[in-house]
Amino acid sequence: MGYRTLLRDHRGLLGIAFLAMFSSSLGQSFFIGLFQAPISTHLGFSAGQFGTAYAAVTLVSGFAVLYLGPSIDWVAPRRFALLVLATLLAGILLLTAAPWWGLGLLGLGLVRFGGQGMMSHLGNTLAGREFVNLRGRALGLVGMGIMLGETALPPLMAALLMWFGWRELWWLFVTFLALFWFPLLLLGP
Repeated sequence: MGYRTLLRDHRGLLGIAFLAMFSSSLGQSFFIGLFQAPISTHLGFSAGQFGTAYAAVTLVSGFAVLYLGPSIDWVAPRRFALLVLATLLAGILLLTAAPWWGLGLLGLGLVRFGGQGMMSHLGNTLAGREFVNLRGRALGLVGMGIMLGETALPPLMAALLMWFGWRELWWLFVTFLALFWFPLLLLGP
């Protein structure tokens, strides 16, 4: 079976996994790095303090994925996706609106955990679990979601920063993703 047939026969599941991988961009270092200066200012951190805090929340997030990641084995994928999206949304809300650096840092941790951690875990697990004979091809297609995010988002965000503030841009991106996620979660496989 070629890629074309795989896409034709399994576009719903591959679409969800691809979107999960693309959505993980919100928690990836390349995306957060675009906003390092305004986030540091918002939290009242120097560049060095932000780097230290970022390393700490990344470590905590990684261990949280080890602890909570296996729940995808017994939680329905749709419910799992909703929980991860809710975590990501809570993180973005705290990161962009927190009046205190501690809450902002918690938000950054939730963005790392929900985005880079659990979204990519969801995409890889769906593709790896559902496609036994075509696992390599499915994972290759799904992995294109991260590549698309890494390629398209930095220049797009840099251009949009000329018209929007960093907070508005995060919320604009969340709204854009919601337009894709909600129909998939309501009508998807």
